[in-house]
Amino acid sequence: MAKNKDKKTNPILLILFAGIIPLIVVIAIVFVVLSFTDVSAGKWVKEKGRNIPVLSKVIPSEEDEELEEQLEKEQRKSNKQAEEIVELKETVNNLESIIEQLEEETIKLENKYESEEQLSNDNDEEASAPDPIKKMAASFKKMKSKQAAEIFQDLDEEVALQLMDELSNDVRGKILEEMDPKVAAKLTENLVK
Repeated sequence: MAKNKDKKTNPILLILFAGIIPLIVVIAIVFVVLSFTDVSAGKWVKEKGRNIPVLSKVIPSEEDEELEEQLEKEQRKSNKQAEEIVELKETVNNLESIIEQLEEETIKLENKYESEEQLSNDNDEEASAPDPIKKMAASFKKMKSKQAAEIFQDLDEEVALQLMDELSNDVRGKILEEMDPKVAAKLTENLVK
């Protein structure tokens, strides 16, 4: 018996081997069994731990977990919106540069159109400026043929030919009829050439 008394067991080892290790083994077995039965072991431990006074302060409540999940969700949403804002700013910058290019192009085209229009107007003014020969020919159309014949006889031959060329066949015929036959013959001969 003396040998038994000399070998006193250490109380810490006794607690460790008799209490803590078997408790850990039991907890591990419970987790394995619960995982096979489709029960969330972590959730079950949290629920049971919340009922224990000391652990309830360490384990967050369901409201805290929900708030934490909601906070994470809102943070992800905020990050996504920040990325979208950056993309939209880039798009706006690109569109603004396109607008500037189009405005410059519009100004160039407007200037080109204005210069072409000015050139066209200048050409139209020149083209629409009444030719004095045409003006005079119109006057002779309104005159009596006898008066017109007297004037034609006194005109320079080139001017008379240009005026006769602008008159219609009827008016020309009436004026030639009223002229001196020799002058009329000469004008007609030159008109044919």
